[in-house]
Amino acid sequence: MRRMTGAVCLLALLTVAHRGAQSNGISGELVDTYCYAKIGVRAAPHAACALKCVRAGIPPALLEANTRRVYVLLPSADASALPPALIAAMGKKVEISGDVIAKGGTSFLTVRSFRLRG
Repeated sequence: MRRMTGAVCLLALLTVAHRGAQSNGISGELVDTYCYAKIGVRAAPHAACALKCVRAGIPPALLEANTRRVYVLLPSADASALPPALIAAMGKKVEISGDVIAKGGTSFLTVRSFRLRG
């Protein structure tokens, strides 16, 4: 019984840790969520449209390179904006460090820092 209780506690701790997990950096491509979700367009040829969409209020996201998981991007603090230089990089490959938040089937990534990737 003690082993089972210990295992349940460990599982609960791992679940809580994962929900507020800090990433060492997730690499992928910046996409606008509307065009990517609706018709699957992305990459450099779509960059101007993605920038226009995001500036109009459509949420930007990071399409992770390895898993193809989509992270909706959030600023690092409430009532603040994403860095303008990040928005200007729509359609490009970046690495973002921040906190991963899983909520209701959606993955979010707060942007603590980012850098352009080759």
